[in-house]
Amino acid sequence: MDKLKTTDVGYQVDGKVFYNPFLAFLHGAHNTPHDTPKFVCYDSVFKNLNWTVEPDESVRELIDARTRQLAQRYDKIILAFSGGTDSITVYNSFIRQNIFIDELIISYSPYTDAHPVANADWLVKNHPDKNTQITVLNRNDPKYYTKFENESWVLENQGNLGYFNLSAPGAYFYQHCCDNWGHTNWCMVIGYEKPNIIRENNQWLAVHLDKVIKPSLSYPNLEYFFLTPDFPKLHIKQNHLLLRYIKQIYSNFHEGWSSVAVCGKKSNKDYLNYAAACGLDQEVTQGQGFLQKQYNDHTRFKDMQDIMNNQFEYLQKIDPVLKEKLLLKDKTAKNFINGWQSLQNDSTLVEYMIRHGLLSNEKQSIEGYHGMWGEKYVLEDQ
Repeated sequence: MDKLKTTDVGYQVDGKVFYNPFLAFLHGAHNTPHDTPKFVCYDSVFKNLNWTVEPDESVRELIDARTRQLAQRYDKIILAFSGGTDSITVYNSFIRQNIFIDELIISYSPYTDAHPVANADWLVKNHPDKNTQITVLNRNDPKYYTKFENESWVLENQGNLGYFNLSAPGAYFYQHCCDNWGHTNWCMVIGYEKPNIIRENNQWLAVHLDKVIKPSLSYPNLEYFFLTPDFPKLHIKQNHLLLRYIKQIYSNFHEGWSSVAVCGKKSNKDYLNYAAACGLDQEVTQGQGFLQKQYNDHTRFKDMQDIMNNQFEYLQKIDPVLKEKLLLKDKTAKNFINGWQSLQNDSTLVEYMIRHGLLSNEKQSIEGYHGMWGEKYVLEDQ
């Protein structure tokens, strides 16, 4: 199968494709206010699969087959490594099969245990092939700061890859790869994404949540390792593994029950059990994954609400460089905030998002909109 174009993952409204959800919502609000936006995720392939049939192979066999597929397709493999359960599983498969990784990229932050430097130290010490280039980035290094020239940054039609943060090197990762490997047949592999399952109409359904995937949209040389139309058996297998775990661990499945809202939320042990149920390996630094999810949730909801209210002194988890610049009324930080507030102050946009269930009320921050489910695929009908 030829690699699908990035238009197969994104947002559709008014017959148009967008990679930036806010651009899609704006277009709908001001052009087709009654047209509900849609999140699409490889629908052209996934809709033709029988999701009720679990593949016979073990999850490890499928993971290793996916690794071999990538190695056969690309001349240069760059792995974005965090040391969490997703990326360590991918990494272990390459090592297990003695498949060369051309570059490993890892970032850390001196300000939070959610991105510990210990993972970078572990990687440098333990990676067996000295021919692999290992790139270690300090997430808070000024050279990774995004320069927000004006408030219109929020309207660029691309996934952000950390771009919407002041000093997170996601976009830098990708540009770094383009600069180093752009003359070759290359890909940057990221550990997207664990399965999501919901309960509706007495059915168990596999679904995809936009907010998890949206930071990576529109970058053609990115390869999602687990969620891919090129090797869907792996993702389907993970869904069935997770479904068995859900039925063993949980009960009282109300209409709309969602693994996103429940699985791995209670504690670090709960998170690791959830990851293991999806066939993933143990993380490098115990507790990192659970802490990172808590950190991200706090940033996305509480801190963004304080930003919208100009209450910068209350910020707790958000990038400390951004907090400092906001308090100092730095121009770059001001442009960052003005971008968000230009959306928040657009009453037509807010009304549209409320109408289509993306916001609960006008006080909810735009960035903290309710996630969108893509197409739903039946795993089990009972």
